[in-house]
Amino acid sequence: MIFSLLFAGLLSGGIEPKYNYVTGQAPPPARRHRVAGGESFPPLPLPVVPMRRTEKKRPPTPPPLVVKLKYGIGRQWIGFGKNAHYLSLIADKALNMNYGAVEMDIRKVDYDPARYPILYMTGLVSFNLKKETKDKLREYLLSGGTLILDCNSGHYEIKESFLNLLQEILPEFPLRPLSLDHPLYYSFYRIKSVTYQLAPSDPRIYNPSWQGNYPQPTIKKAPPLIYGVDIGSRTAVFLSTYDLGSGWTGRTFPYGNRYSVNDARKIGTNIVAYALQFYPVGRYLSWEKTYTLPSSSAKEFSIAQVIHSGYWDSSLNRLSRLLLQFRENTTSLPDLEPAVVSLASKEIFQYPLLYFTGHDKFILSREEINNLREYVKRGGLLFVENRSGRSTFDESFRKNFSAVFPQGEITDIPPSHVIYQIYYTLKEVNYSPWVKEFPSHKGKPVLKSLKVKGKEIGIYSPYDLAWAWAEGVYPPYTRGVVGESSYKLASNILVYLLTQ
Repeated sequence: MIFSLLFAGLLSGGIEPKYNYVTGQAPPPARRHRVAGGESFPPLPLPVVPMRRTEKKRPPTPPPLVVKLKYGIGRQWIGFGKNAHYLSLIADKALNMNYGAVEMDIRKVDYDPARYPILYMTGLVSFNLKKETKDKLREYLLSGGTLILDCNSGHYEIKESFLNLLQEILPEFPLRPLSLDHPLYYSFYRIKSVTYQLAPSDPRIYNPSWQGNYPQPTIKKAPPLIYGVDIGSRTAVFLSTYDLGSGWTGRTFPYGNRYSVNDARKIGTNIVAYALQFYPVGRYLSWEKTYTLPSSSAKEFSIAQVIHSGYWDSSLNRLSRLLLQFRENTTSLPDLEPAVVSLASKEIFQYPLLYFTGHDKFILSREEINNLREYVKRGGLLFVENRSGRSTFDESFRKNFSAVFPQGEITDIPPSHVIYQIYYTLKEVNYSPWVKEFPSHKGKPVLKSLKVKGKEIGIYSPYDLAWAWAEGVYPPYTRGVVGESSYKLASNILVYLLTQ
C-alpha cells in the first residue's frame, strides 16, 4: 500500500522514494459522536447510572505484554498492521494467559520491564535513534526486559540498522545464532524444522510505481534461525532476519523472506513463553552483587574465570558465593573476588586454578591454545562447568580440548572415586527436573576427569552447578545439580584440585 498523500510533505523535503513504501494498513477513521452542538458532558464525578440486567459489563483491558515501538519517519515502524496485537492473541490462547499489546512512541515509553516485559520493533528501511533512547533501551535490557527485532519482509536494510543498534547499545554482548538446544525452541512448542519462503527482492522498495508479477519465491524446509544476545545466561534480544510479523496476523505474501504462518506463530509463542519464564532471572541479574573481603583479610589463593569467544558469563556473583561458602565451611581462605582473564593473556600463569564455563559454542585461537597448553604444563589446573547443561557447550568443549591436548582424554569418574568423599560424602545429589538422564544414573553425581598422558589436569561437570549458588532463582530448562548438593559437589571439586 502506498501512502503517497501521507508522505507528500516529507518526500518534498528530499526523502528517498523508497520511504514512500511502507506496509500495513491505514488506521480506521474515528467514529462520529452523535452529540448536538449545544450539549455538554456533566461535571465529574459522573452520576452512577444503574445497568440493566441484560447489559454485560465490558471486560477490563488486559495488561500489556508487548509494546510495539513507534519510531522513525512516518509509519515505517508499522510492519504489517497490528502484528503485535496478533502475537499477544496467539500467545494468550496457547499459554492460557490474558495479556494485550499496545503501540507507543519510542521516545515516550516507560522503560520498566515490570510494566512492559517485551518491546517489539519491526520495519523495512534504515533508521537511527537518538542517544537518549539508546541509553534507555540498554538499561531496559540490563534490567530484565526483552526486545524482539523483526525484519519486515526479511529486508537487508532494516537488518543492518538492527545490527548497528545492538552494537551501539550492547557492545560487550555479542549477537549469535541460537543453537538448536536453546530453550527458545522448546519453551512451549518443540521446533526442529520450519518452512521458509525465500524471494530475490521486493521491487516495490526501489520503485513505488512498479507493477508486474513478483518473482516466484523458493520454499524450503530447514532448522529455525533466530539470533540472540545473551545477558548473564538469559537471552534478552531476539532478532529474526526472516519476517515473523505478517505470519502472526495470518497473512503471507509472494515477496520477501519470511516464515510460514504456522511457524511464525510457533516461534512468536515460544519467544513470549521464554521471556516470561526467564523474567525473574533477568531481574535477579540486574541487581546481583559480588562479595569482597577487607583488605586485611588473609587470602591463600585466588581463582580466575576464563574469558573465551563464546558465552562465558560476565557475572561473577555465583562464583563469589561458592567461594564464600567454601571459606565459611572449610579451613581454606580463597579470595572472594575472582579475577577475569583471557586465555591469550600471560595473566593466567598467576593463578593455580582456572574456572571455565559457558553454554554455547566457542573456538580457541592458536594463541589461546598455546597458552593453555603451557599453563597446564606448568602445573595449572582446570575447573570446567557446563552452564545450563546444554549439549552445544559439551560438544564444543570436547572439540577444543582435543585441539589443545591431542593426547588428552575425558573420562568418567566412578562413584567410588575419592572426589565424592574428600570433604563431603556424596553418594547421591539432587538434579533439576530438566535432567533427562536422571533415570540412567539414579541421582548419582556425574563428573569427568580431564587427563593428558594419564595425568589429571582438571575436572569437568557436564551439568550446571553455578545456578544453584544464586540467591533464590533458578532458570527454567537448566540441566543441573540443585540445592546444597551443588555447593557440596563444587566444594569437593575445589578441595580435590587444590590438594593435587
